[in-house]
Amino acid sequence: SDDGVAQNTVGTVLKAQGAGDEVDPIAVMSVMNLQRRKKMKWMQETIEYLRKNCPKDLKDQFEALLGEEGVGLIIHERVINVPQETAQPLVNLLFDEISNATEDEPTEELRESFKFKKYILLTRTFLEEDAEPAGVGGGKRKRDAATEMVYPRPEDQFFHKVSKMSFQWKSRELGENDDVDSIKPMRVCMVVDANSVPQVRKQVKEMFTG
Repeated sequence: SDDGVAQNTVGTVLKAQGAGDEVDPIAVMSVMNLQRRKKMKWMQETIEYLRKNCPKDLKDQFEALLGEEGVGLIIHERVINVPQETAQPLVNLLFDEISNATEDEPTEELRESFKFKKYILLTRTFLEEDAEPAGVGGGKRKRDAATEMVYPRPEDQFFHKVSKMSFQWKSRELGENDDVDSIKPMRVCMVVDANSVPQVRKQVKEMFTG
């Protein structure tokens, strides 16, 4: 999202030398306030995409979430060959910048807009063929599904573990229609409480530093 890249105080873009003099973005991690950005076309399209794939038993809960204040949509993309070790600095920078923005933004309105209570994260995963691809709202079903997932971005597994609500569906995007080696391309939407973020950061740090 150009909107995310243009947000100066919160969010990180990693770039690499491309062909000739071009410098290409290879990783983006940022967050957008749902209520402040709800009139943006890309935000509306993202929310409709999530609504369309939300299972019936979670629709009321998800709709209520979309109307709450203090909900941030995490924008998180990396090209496939970016080293996994970038996860820790990207995660740390994002949440450090969010914390700083609640104190350093020039207006009270902007400071308040970064006081997030919950985050929505949409991510790509792969599911083994014998795993159950049903919506995962909690309890044993959620843990069983998560253990059989492959997370291209390793930090996502930790967000998933602490999520209060999550659901998944088979991806039907261009280039992902065919299963490869019995692995199904999936999308997962997860909702994470802000007070669970320190636990995620700790687990990401331990993953890469021991």
